[in-house]
Amino acid sequence: FILYLSMTSSASAATAATSASPSVLPWVLQDTALPNSFQEELDRHANIVFMGDDDRLRDHAHRIQGIFSYQHGRVSRALMGSLPQLKVVSNFGAGHEHIDLEGARHLDVACGNTPGVVGNATANMGMALLLAAARNVVKGVERTRNGAPFDPNWFGMELTGATMGIVGLGNVGSKVAARAKCFHMKTLYCGRTRKSPEVESELGAEFCENIMTMLPRCDVVMLCPAVTPSTAGMIGKKEFEAMKSTAILVNVARGKIVKTDELVTALQTGQIAQAALDVTEPEPLPKDHPFYTSLREKIIVTPHTGTATHATRHRMLTMAIANLEAGIYGKTLPTPI
Repeated sequence: FILYLSMTSSASAATAATSASPSVLPWVLQDTALPNSFQEELDRHANIVFMGDDDRLRDHAHRIQGIFSYQHGRVSRALMGSLPQLKVVSNFGAGHEHIDLEGARHLDVACGNTPGVVGNATANMGMALLLAAARNVVKGVERTRNGAPFDPNWFGMELTGATMGIVGLGNVGSKVAARAKCFHMKTLYCGRTRKSPEVESELGAEFCENIMTMLPRCDVVMLCPAVTPSTAGMIGKKEFEAMKSTAILVNVARGKIVKTDELVTALQTGQIAQAALDVTEPEPLPKDHPFYTSLREKIIVTPHTGTATHATRHRMLTMAIANLEAGIYGKTLPTPI
């Protein structure tokens, strides 16, 4: 009988733990809704208040212990300071330039992100953009849809044997290099630190002391660095002038890496041949931007979908929830910024 009571009590506790009522869940401020199944998963861990729902935010601001940043709206010191119980900002993604980290430290708010998990998906996107540009995939689809006749003299770029220069051989850049090796491309790279001889040998990558010595040698330039004060705006007029007139620029990092107006000029004047961007600055671009009008034959722009596979995004969600809960319950964040 005593054993039965013990088992019954344990089972009841387990049921309660897995189906906690909303009244005992922590309160979290979220910028934008996730896809339905992902949002349902997050909802099982927190009572959500969405940014923009001013009445609900006013009613529950004093209860909010976490911020869940999905679409990377600005998380300012003023916002964090307006939430007296705030303990953590959990960022869905690796980039965190939208979070006032100094303000968070001042307010003793922990911040976490989801690094590492995005590498393969983003590298695949980089190669997809490169192939689409080099082999005229997008333009070919448009020609076919418009009923254009087959042109036997319309050629693309041969990637086998071409030289790729990678800016930033980190998590994403190293995976791009591995894929370039499969295409039998020659790979150059530049970055803050040189990799070990073992890594260079494995990837078939040659280190360049600086970007200006690398660019003139490249048929393709792939941008993979994180946004920092030293990398923001690092690709501009001087860099385009150093590139081959036949070169393709691919950006799967952040739009802020490239000076957009100077890329427009480089494409207009033929300093480089093409660009393929998954990120832009600003983002999104206005509908009448030259990339979508006069330069549409020279550029491919996709809507920041580098990490957008179900498997990758779900791993990011799991990591973001783990950071959120750790911060709320006073534990060390698994992946702190």
